[in-house]
Amino acid sequence: TLVEDYFLTIEAAITAAKTDTTNPRRGPYVLLISSANMFTVEKALTRVPQQGATQQSSALDMVRSVIAYDGWTGTRGGKSTTYPGVTSGKGYLISLQYQDQDFQSYLKQDLMQDGEQMDASRFMTQLIYDTYFGVYANPTRAVEEITWPTPE
Repeated sequence: TLVEDYFLTIEAAITAAKTDTTNPRRGPYVLLISSANMFTVEKALTRVPQQGATQQSSALDMVRSVIAYDGWTGTRGGKSTTYPGVTSGKGYLISLQYQDQDFQSYLKQDLMQDGEQMDASRFMTQLIYDTYFGVYANPTRAVEEITWPTPE
């Protein structure tokens, strides 16, 4: 069935991530998917307590969470911005094994006050508060791309 094909695809992606000689990703994992594939992935990751069922694998325990992301459009800094989501038929198996090294955020400049209180009696003040952040991500080392099977 399509649900079993999805489950076998997840198992194959976990096996490929673990056996990669350049960037081995041993898990645990998070699945990033499109909401169009969400219900089939949920069914594939549901444990079926029946004899003879093919979905009795430790891969079910390795996937810690599933995130459906279809993108975002909004305004940032006065500019209209669009972030594309995960396309239907694709998924990303993200390893959390080295998450502290693969996904980092930095505080470049702590919150600081700049300016002066020129004449506080007439509310003539100029105070500016700012901070700077930076981020680093290494998807080559942490992510395995998945192509979902199509229904026949």
